[in-house]
Amino acid sequence: MLIEDLDEAEAAADQIGYPIVIKVCAAEAAHKTEQGLIDLGINDKSELKQAYKRLSPKPRDLGGEILVQAMVMDSRELVIGKTRDFHIGPCVMFGVGGIFTEVLADVSLRMTPLTDRDVQEMTGEIKSRKLLESVRGLKAIDMEMLCRCLKALYRGMATTMCIEL
Repeated sequence: MLIEDLDEAEAAADQIGYPIVIKVCAAEAAHKTEQGLIDLGINDKSELKQAYKRLSPKPRDLGGEILVQAMVMDSRELVIGKTRDFHIGPCVMFGVGGIFTEVLADVSLRMTPLTDRDVQEMTGEIKSRKLLESVRGLKAIDMEMLCRCLKALYRGMATTMCIEL
């Protein structure tokens, strides 16, 4: 949930349930960990207050907002986003996310609009596609939910998404 002040952050945390994550969401905040724009594993209101106090001035400088979300444990990090390729126009991106997005560069792009087949092809062509399956005690990714998220992204219903698949 995007929030504007500490009261909204606390209300979001109460609704989501602890532990939570808060982070700055802005175009200039692509590398949140390196830029100190994220606090992980916040377990109570006291920790939330400290994290909010530290992060709250930063969105103003970057033209962004603060996002409060559930801390997802023992899962995979995937990235989905939309971009505009100079040659082919609007595209949707899918791949391995988190701190490994740039390191592994394991992503797939498709022009919009997306079809179910496009999504199937995108998820099948990343090098790390085995991560989407049941692995090391983790359930397989909910492919129907992933498909809905990718389609919602290209339709403009969202610009970023944080979901548990």
